[in-house]
Amino acid sequence: MRHVIKLFVCAAVFVAALPACPAALFAEGADTPSAEALLARSIAYYDPGGVWGERVVEVTVRSELSDELAARRGVSTTVRRAVIDPIAGRFTVSYEQEGADVRVQVVRDEATVTVGGRSDLSAEELERYGAAPPRPLVLRNYMSYLYGLPMKLRDAGTYLDPEAERTTFQGRDVWALRVTYDEAVGSDTWYFYLDPETAALVGYRFYHDEAAGDGEYIVLEEMAEDGGLRLPKVRRWYTNQGDTYLATDTLDDLRVVRP
Repeated sequence: MRHVIKLFVCAAVFVAALPACPAALFAEGADTPSAEALLARSIAYYDPGGVWGERVVEVTVRSELSDELAARRGVSTTVRRAVIDPIAGRFTVSYEQEGADVRVQVVRDEATVTVGGRSDLSAEELERYGAAPPRPLVLRNYMSYLYGLPMKLRDAGTYLDPEAERTTFQGRDVWALRVTYDEAVGSDTWYFYLDPETAALVGYRFYHDEAAGDGEYIVLEEMAEDGGLRLPKVRRWYTNQGDTYLATDTLDDLRVVRP
């Protein structure tokens, strides 16, 4: 998986089948729903109290790679413990690599790295422990984005197509939101697939080049909850071309730190 940031029709014909779809999803006088209203409903599902961006969020994520990726990278499972502190502009992630405890901290865009408590690390050591530039910023952006969805779709430089699309994803009837980014933010095109009744995310897909059909899609399962915040618990990654399985990320622990 690469760095992912540089990061429904409710017409009358469907109403009988979608009793939980509220009138607020319709743009006035339109035959298609307001994507903005649907996004607001999804955010309300995951973060009804506005926790994201206002509280410290701690996550422990276990990543299990496919056999092919594990052979290529020399590791099959990685556990990362991340602390996202939006008030201080601080992101910290800790993990074990080659038997050593690695701690990466990014404050604003300044990164510090320690390995086994040491900070006087050579360029070769940083590379060896997966913390050479720009890796710290990549980890910050990657984890903050994925574990902040769908709330992160409110960030500056994010462009939500005004209309949603009725489609299917993994055999499920869903609404799809298409998102692109300002050139300074990212170049990928994303599609977010939402359950028509709850507006919960069931998965998402991104393309580096949509015309070429490259990129990956992610299937979401289960839910983790704490402190009024809900986040998807299991993410399964596949390639868009060939549906090749890549990895599974499991949110083993979620904590919202109260003030």
